[in-house]
Amino acid sequence: MTYVLGLVGAAIVGAAAWFATSFVAQPIRVFFDLREEALRQLIVLDECEGQISLTECPEGETQRGPAKKLAAARHELRWLGATIIAFGQREKLATSYLKLFGYDPMRAGENLMIAAEQLGSWGPKAEAAVKQAKASL
Repeated sequence: MTYVLGLVGAAIVGAAAWFATSFVAQPIRVFFDLREEALRQLIVLDECEGQISLTECPEGETQRGPAKKLAAARHELRWLGATIIAFGQREKLATSYLKLFGYDPMRAGENLMIAAEQLGSWGPKAEAAVKQAKASL
């Protein structure tokens, strides 16, 4: 009898561990990977914006040098923002766990999308969008 209870207990513990790693830990790891990539792109953005603005480029020359990097950073930030929003909608359990620690994937994704729209423009609105995106990550 004790042997059977030990086997059943081990099976229950194993199932609980599988559930925790598959439905909570793995999605949280995915969020932190996306967060790292978004922060990396924001650093690339800071480097590119210091060199050139898309609005300052002559017509037809937006795909050269630093402007090409800035356009790529804009595209990447939009993609990352959309991916983080999709994560927040899809992984409800992991999202609620992340909110306990102060991370809100939905807000972070929305702020990345807003920051992507402000890329290439100068002024307090653009700076505030990037600052808000970094704060929400």
